[in-house]
Formats: sequence, structure tokens, C-alpha cells
Amino acid sequence: MATVKEAADLAQFLTFSVADEEYGISVLSVREILEYDTVTRVPRTPEFIRGVINLRGRVVPVVDLAVRFGMPPSAVTKRSCVVIVEVELGGEPIVMGLIADAVNQVIELGPEDIEPPPSFGTPVDVAFLKGMGRTEKRFVLLLEIDRVLSKGEAQEVAAVGTDAAVPSPGTLGVAARVLAFVLLAFALGRGAARAEGPIQDNSFLIEEAYNQERGVVQHISAFSRARESGDWLYTFSQEWPLPDQRHQLSFTLPVQQLHGAAVASTGIGDAALNYRYQALGMGGGPVAFAPRVSLLVPTGSTRDGLGSGGAGFQINLPLSWEMGSHFVSHWNAGATHTLQARDGAGDEAGTNAYSLGQSFVWLARPKVNFLVETIWSRAALVSGPGTTQSSDALFVSPGIRWAHDLKGGLQIVPGIAFPIGVGPSHGQHALFLYLSLEHPFRSAR
Repeated sequence: MATVKEAADLAQFLTFSVADEEYGISVLSVREILEYDTVTRVPRTPEFIRGVINLRGRVVPVVDLAVRFGMPPSAVTKRSCVVIVEVELGGEPIVMGLIADAVNQVIELGPEDIEPPPSFGTPVDVAFLKGMGRTEKRFVLLLEIDRVLSKGEAQEVAAVGTDAAVPSPGTLGVAARVLAFVLLAFALGRGAARAEGPIQDNSFLIEEAYNQERGVVQHISAFSRARESGDWLYTFSQEWPLPDQRHQLSFTLPVQQLHGAAVASTGIGDAALNYRYQALGMGGGPVAFAPRVSLLVPTGSTRDGLGSGGAGFQINLPLSWEMGSHFVSHWNAGATHTLQARDGAGDEAGTNAYSLGQSFVWLARPKVNFLVETIWSRAALVSGPGTTQSSDALFVSPGIRWAHDLKGGLQIVPGIAFPIGVGPSHGQHALFLYLSLEHPFRSAR
């Protein structure tokens, strides 16, 4: 494990490719990473300025580093990205985008891993370089981003961002934002301030398909209360990427209160241990898919109606789909089998339960989302020895969530929704409250 001094000496760099060469810039300069989309050309601007993009209502100039380095313009491919950075000009910050052929990873370098730039033999002017970083068996050219543009060129870039007309918003891929967090989470988890970004994996009733980013843990509290019966359910979940975003382990602990004919029963329900695999969405694209398998542990009391009485297995197939720059949809199908469920009288039977869900999320602002979720479920209860009885439920739930980013990388996402029963659940109403705390954790080296 690294000592405090060793950790303090480490610097983090985001690496990316331009014209078959790998470059690195300090993550402290990086604000976010976007999937390459339409860049609007601005007349009478330097050749190295590809154009401008609309970044949530703000005009951001985009610089083609290949042209700035004296090479042919970058060709746009499926892996092309725009790295949004912030530089200083006369003490004033300038936000601009850098075109990269591909974004690679975040690396950590100590002082001993950085060598002075050579006087010749590099594809770019050594004045642009902070040094050469040595990682594994390769070298990375470390850019001093504030030196890439001369003072006059930086002023031209700033003028483009100030004077250009705002083009129509482009498609900011959700999967690209996920990629941005994956690349930056490890570095941010080691003490750097977390870059601001849009809300992502904070669905309420419908499971989304984004695993936790490397180095980031999420704590989720959810509370729902039925208006008519007064029954309530509180769940606490933790999600851990181990060792990275591809694999996620989590657990869910429920506490609930059920109102019977005479008395109310309050206690712990059945716990769940979960594993989820990021099958799609790690490398970009509009679709993310992360199947989950769960072991249900019979920790709830069957006598009080708080548990199934037997171990169970569950599978869920969450899929998330980007539908443009302002809309995302989550879809989920699940099935649960309990081997030997029991009722309060001690009768046993195997039970099956199913669920289908779908949501539309409007990304009204990066930190404010409106959503409408629809979920259908079929539950089965033991009704006698070897027999079960099924019941259906169908709810439509409008809601809102918003985010607060604090120093140190903590993101707080509260939310509220109002599930409304339709069809077999007609006349039922509930209140749903949500709170997510997400922050970096320090992993062993």
C-alpha cells in the first residue's frame, strides 16, 4: 500500500491518441469527455479550430490537435472523442474541446516516472511538452496544455467561444459520459476534486445498466409508503466495483412495516447479495446492458409476513438506451424463484415471481432530471402445502431527481416520486423518497 507521501507525489494523467501517438494531460485540467458529434464550423477562424459545439447551452470551441501539431486534420471515427479542458489565459479560465482519435485510460506517474522532453525526435514542438512519462513498456508524451496555444491563438479561441452563434445541441452520448467517469474515477478517488458531470445511475424503480465506476462506491437509501394501507419499506444498498466497472458486487438490506388485521409487523425483510456484469457500455455506444444475478437470503420473519422463508435466486436484465441528447430510457425484465417458500402457518411451496419495467428520463439539465417509470410485477405467495396464489401489480411513477457535487468527490442525489396504481393496482397511491451518496474510496495498491 502506498504511503501518504508516495500518494501525494503521484500525478494522474488522462491519455489519448492523436495521429497514432499517445499523449497525456493532467486530469486536473479535464472537465469531461464527450462522444464526437456535429461540430459547427465558424468562418474566418484559424485552421486548427475545427468549430464549436453546444455544451448545455454554452458555446465551446473545439481545437484539432493534429492540425495544431502540423499534421493532417483528424479523421472522425467511432472512437473519436472531444476532451473538454479548462486552461488559463491572463488569469481567466477558458473552456475548450480537444479532438482525440481515442481516449485510452488514466495513468499515475511519480516524479521518477517523468523524464525531460528530448531536444529532438518528437512529433510535436518540445515547448508543448511537460515531459515524457514512462509507464510499463511505453512512453507517453505529457502535454503542458497551457502551452499548446500561443497567447494570440488562445485569445482567438476565446473569441470564438464568445462570439460564435449557438448551434443546435448535438448528441451527448450517455455511454460516452459513462466512459468519462470510468476513466477519471480512479484518479479522482485518490484525492483529486471530482469533475462535475450529469446524473447517471440513479434510477428509482427501474434498474439502470451502468455499473459503478472504478474507485467509486455508492450508498443508496430508498423509502416508500403506501397511502391507503400505511405499509412502508426502507432499503439500503451498497454498490462496489470489484476490481473495476466490468464487475460489480452489491447488497440490499430491507426494513419494512406491514399492517395486518389486528397489529402491524415491523422488521428486517429478506436480504439480497448481487453480482452484475457490464456486458455492453464499457467502450461507448448508445446502449448499455448489465445482467444481474442475486442470491436472496431468508432473513425476514415468515410468521410476521416479512420474509419468504426460503432461499431464492433472481435474474434481472437491465438495458439502458440513449435516445438523443436529452432523453434516456431504462428497460428491465426479471424473474425470481424461491426454492421452498413458507407461509405463516408453516406450509411450503416453490414460488416464481416476475417483473417488467420501463422508464423515460428527461435530462432537463445536467443536475436535474425528470422521469416517468412504469413497472409491472407478479408475486406468488404460499397458500397451502405445495400450492401458491399469484397477484399482479402495475404502477406508473412520475418523479424528479437532482444532484449536488461537493469537494472531495462526494455527489449527493436526492429524489422524490409518486407511484400511482393502474389496472390491477387501481386506486393505490404511494410516496417514494430516494437518496444516493456516491464518493471515491481508497483502494489498496
